Amino acid sequence: MQQTPGLPDEIWERIFSFLFPLGPEIESVLQTSVRFQQIMARLMARRERQFNKKMKLKSKPSVHTTRVKLSDSKVGPTPRYAHSSAMLNGILYIFGGFSDKDTAFNDLWRFNTHGCTWERIICTRTPRPKGNALMLAFQSDNMLILTGGRPPQMHTNVPMQLPAELNSNELDILNMSPIVSQKSNHSKILCRDWRPLQPLNRPLGRFNAAGCVLESMRIMILDGGSIQNANHEENQSTFILDMDKASPTSWIWSSRVIQEGFELPEPRSLHHCCPLNDDSVIMTDVTSPVPQFVHCNVTAIEPDIEIRQKNRQFKLFFTLIKLSIQPSIRLPFYLQGAQIHIQDQILYWISPVSKGPRWPSGNSMSIFRIKIESDSEAVLLENSLPLMLGSFEYPPCLIGHSLGQAKNGLLVFGGAVLSDHFVNGWMSITNITSKPASSNALLFLQFN
Repeated sequence: MQQTPGLPDEIWERIFSFLFPLGPEIESVLQTSVRFQQIMARLMARRERQFNKKMKLKSKPSVHTTRVKLSDSKVGPTPRYAHSSAMLNGILYIFGGFSDKDTAFNDLWRFNTHGCTWERIICTRTPRPKGNALMLAFQSDNMLILTGGRPPQMHTNVPMQLPAELNSNELDILNMSPIVSQKSNHSKILCRDWRPLQPLNRPLGRFNAAGCVLESMRIMILDGGSIQNANHEENQSTFILDMDKASPTSWIWSSRVIQEGFELPEPRSLHHCCPLNDDSVIMTDVTSPVPQFVHCNVTAIEPDIEIRQKNRQFKLFFTLIKLSIQPSIRLPFYLQGAQIHIQDQILYWISPVSKGPRWPSGNSMSIFRIKIESDSEAVLLENSLPLMLGSFEYPPCLIGHSLGQAKNGLLVFGGAVLSDHFVNGWMSITNITSKPASSNALLFLQFN
């Protein structure tokens, strides 16, 4: 490696801080010298600490929004909405979704933050083209799990009347562990193959369901969603996929899931849930006039041969979270389809807000945060100002976008761009009348 000029490390760190935190510029610096690698490592660690610290602030956070410039603008996912997404070991993956022309996709893409490029994962066997499916990351096994979904419809507001078999109950897994080439002994992503599974006791096909993976318990939770028969008892059930066995072919949908505590509202669709810790999750309730959040504690009941219980059973205890809201802060009404994430007891998501008094019917996006105090209490923190890409440009109001956390910021991809105008930026699913325009924009959000 080349010798670096004799400027102090602090000066070089200041210079490097002006580089965009994603992409080939950072990689070029890292390849220059060992000294630059160490300086960049300190800078990235400081940015990550700053991100985590400002995420917890009670005051209104200042957010810098940037449209990611791809190294190759011709390679990447086409505009889409209702796609599935997951962050697996720090990498954003995108599957399927719908276009404006009511076309469904079944392609899989991942975003490479080092090169600021999209890479298509070529698969010899793929699930059927669909949208509104649930894709989850199984981090410990470096695996993607895809379930549910539906084919396209002619208009987003046309009631769905589909045969039950068209609402997919497929369960597919994709192992993303590096493949070692025998010739070069280098690990790289080669051709992959989605693997279909048919565990016992599998539920009916559904779309717009919520779910998450509890890594330490090795289970996947699947809740709610929409199925063909709205009155079917399975429509609002909560299911658990027991992934305790090493071989995926031995996974099984639990035959008994006991639910206690707060009774979940019906119907439940277009909601979301994410892990809070090793044995609990947070779930959104989008059915009430004011959005609510529900805590769920999960207990595993181990097998007991003496009573002929061969597999684990599970008990879920739900608690409605009492949310404290200061008079000066307003909780957005619209949470349908919003992805929630948790970072150090701070739950956050992106929702539409008004652009301000100058644009009374215009809307953009804002980051909202909730501090989880206990299983039953939380505090709403101040949301950010409307996100801006420049002095006068606002990111579009995106519904059904993907939200993923990078090391020192947030990635937002795609979604439906709405042309409706909502008074003060507040809306509900009932007053969306326009057909959405799909997007493939990729934004990077940082706290200043």
